[in-house]
Amino acid sequence: MVSTKASFRIIGKDLDPSEITKLLHLHPDQSHRCGDPNMSKSGRRYADYTEGLWAIDSAVDATHAIDAHLEALVTKLWKYRDLLQEFRNRGYKIDIFIGIFGIDDNMGLVLNNALLRR
Repeated sequence: MVSTKASFRIIGKDLDPSEITKLLHLHPDQSHRCGDPNMSKSGRRYADYTEGLWAIDSAVDATHAIDAHLEALVTKLWKYRDLLQEFRNRGYKIDIFIGIFGIDDNMGLVLNNALLRR
């Protein structure tokens, strides 16, 4: 069975996740600062983070299509588009991670035109 996930991410060397949280009034699902320790859930330590991260998940069930995840993220973040542009102007990288899991063969996806226009 295929499962899907999507996360909106803001990434930057000098990114302070608490500042992003305060400005967006949204609590991240993942966050760290540059230099924070990188620990796995099992306690294994990896190299410290080289960039700061602030990320929110779509909160859509993993059985739904990618379009549903993206629609949820766009709907949640749309009112903050000017602020997100300000973050981009600061040099932060802004992207959406899309995960498709449980695939045995190659797979492609088509994004909804109405969603892409937003």
